Amino acid sequence: MYRWVQRNNKTLPVEIHKVPIPVRSSARRKTDQGRPWPVIYLSSWFKVAFQEPYGGFFFLAGQRLTELDEVKKTLSRFWSRYRGVEPNFVFPERPDLTIPFYVHGDEGRGYCKRHTFTTRLLYSLIPRERYAAEGASTQGLMAAFVADANELYHHGVEVTFGGICQRFYLQCLGTKGDWPFLRSAWKLWAGFSSKRLCHKCDFEDWHDFTTTGPLRTNPGANSRSVGDPFHRGPLAALRGLAPSGSTEKIKIDLAHTWSIAGCGKDYLASGLVFIAVHCRHFGAGAWELLLDRAFEDFSRWCVSNKKVSSIKEFSKEELKITSLQQYPRGLGKGSDAALVSKWIATVLEGMDENQVPEEYQNIFKVLKWGHASVSQFFKIIYCGKIWLTAHEGEQAECYGALARLSWEAGLALWYIRPKCHMLAHVVLSG
Repeated sequence: MYRWVQRNNKTLPVEIHKVPIPVRSSARRKTDQGRPWPVIYLSSWFKVAFQEPYGGFFFLAGQRLTELDEVKKTLSRFWSRYRGVEPNFVFPERPDLTIPFYVHGDEGRGYCKRHTFTTRLLYSLIPRERYAAEGASTQGLMAAFVADANELYHHGVEVTFGGICQRFYLQCLGTKGDWPFLRSAWKLWAGFSSKRLCHKCDFEDWHDFTTTGPLRTNPGANSRSVGDPFHRGPLAALRGLAPSGSTEKIKIDLAHTWSIAGCGKDYLASGLVFIAVHCRHFGAGAWELLLDRAFEDFSRWCVSNKKVSSIKEFSKEELKITSLQQYPRGLGKGSDAALVSKWIATVLEGMDENQVPEEYQNIFKVLKWGHASVSQFFKIIYCGKIWLTAHEGEQAECYGALARLSWEAGLALWYIRPKCHMLAHVVLSG
């Protein structure tokens, strides 16, 4: 493959640098040593993007440098609108020439999925087994990245295309990624197993999503004095990212919070068990049989709607339970969450409330109301609309209400875990 790419001129002339960082010599020896590690700086990507025939198309919202007036209008419009998203953000002095970007870190990509180059501008890759102790590898890579990004922020980079020469500046909006990356990159001691669970707040009642709870009434406040969310010692490299390296730069990734090993899968798995087993919507029989019937209905729905799911069965193994006394945890892959959610919405629309056992009717009503809220929320997100009303953010309260009602009814459903708290932050404060 390498020879074919070279022979057919399929390479991109982007410059690759090497940064000296500590890495683990081998998984067996578990000793760290300094090595030059390959990286592609953002500035390198930027320079290549303005070569012929690209003309900055990737960075300039689908426009080229030859359309400079339109580019300036587009960038100015973006920053003007972004003030409504983050009023306290440090905005650029030249919004018409400042290009925003996000830093996305992930503990790997899915097996046999799209190549990393098709979804982002890759900075570096490092296998987990090569991580040096105490996040030293990540900090080394991030320090080099921050130095390059700060140069782009303060001094910009001059590019030429089509006879036009222009200097642009780049500014980071924030960092996103899965929780292991965020903890390592920002040197957070706050975490799901720590005394302080959340880096954005430290409420003791983190699981209270009601309208009168602290998370809903004052999401940015702290109720306990347990210190800031960072480890002691040298600061994380990202905290030096211009113009501000505060916790506001640490964004919660909705995909990892909801779909990818997130609370959304727990929510859907519990909804499935409740509808199929406790409401007996697919008939009577052993609960394993009822789950099989539910899967048959889901399969028919997928065929009729021309959808493909990775889920092969609604089994105990898929739901990660051995009995109904255990909480269902997870359902399929990240891409399956949207499919199962749409199918459940269809099922709920066709259910007669009078056919639901009386002791579960309150749960059914909350589920039907809450699922409509969930569907509306993601519809707004996927349609590109950014403004959310209080009604469209009710799924956090819905999850908590379902958990409480299920517990009162003696059902092991809708387990509340820290990612539910993170979801509430996404809904309430972005």
